[in-house]
Amino acid sequence: MKLWPTKLRLRLPRRSEPRRLFGRYADLVPPTEMMFDGPVGYDLFKENGEEFLEHYVKLGGLEPDERMLDLGSGIGRKTLPLVSYLSRSGSYEAWIS
Repeated sequence: MKLWPTKLRLRLPRRSEPRRLFGRYADLVPPTEMMFDGPVGYDLFKENGEEFLEHYVKLGGLEPDERMLDLGSGIGRKTLPLVSYLSRSGSYEAWIS
């Protein structure tokens, strides 16, 4: 008879997963425990950001050389696709609430 319960192991995502999905921006992606402003998970974090970039471009007409101000930017879910899309003459400013 066991007196102590078996240790539970939490399955933590491998640190290679953000690197695979986000490349050079992987260090800017928060751990899943800090993803409080939308879907949780690295794949979902990326998909959600890309979805909003599509809205900015198609609905808002955002061009790569334009400037964007993001008020209440949260944890950067929509930031990474934007900085990849914008050219050197474009810019992104975020105000974190």
